Amino acid sequence: MGLGVASAIIAAKGANNVIGVRSGMPWKLKSDMKYFKDMTRYHPVIMGRATWESLPKRPLQDRENIVLSHEGDFRAPGARVFTCIDLAQKMAESIAVNKGLKYVFFIGGAEIYSQAISRVNVMFITEVFAEPKGDAYFPKICDTQWSCDEEVFRKESDETNDHDFVVKKFVRRE
Repeated sequence: MGLGVASAIIAAKGANNVIGVRSGMPWKLKSDMKYFKDMTRYHPVIMGRATWESLPKRPLQDRENIVLSHEGDFRAPGARVFTCIDLAQKMAESIAVNKGLKYVFFIGGAEIYSQAISRVNVMFITEVFAEPKGDAYFPKICDTQWSCDEEVFRKESDETNDHDFVVKKFVRRE
């Protein structure tokens, strides 16, 4: 955490830690997508190149989009591109401070989550009650490092949500 802004992860994962399949989501969860949009609106969001390229509409509206890429010449119209997670996070924190915002969000994918989990103090995790097939996984949440602070909401499956799920807020243990 820097400059009084909390860095956070926001993600949805299956019971088997699957977060994606073929650069897409392994489920349809309209309620969770609304939650994601509401939580991240106006905040800086940091994502990997593949996540950027998977977005149906780019950039994400009402957010400062920051893309991490190994390719120094990668271009993402409407977003800032970095090759270094440290610089991306510092830029995002600076933007958040200047706008009086509480969070910087890491929004995926798997490689970004693996790098970010040691850099954040808060995680907003949608736990989907399913074990879908996939090729992208969320890192294991270690009980000795994280505690579930609250369950934000629970949604039952229906015509707009493929599965039941619960959204939890995890905080890093001191």
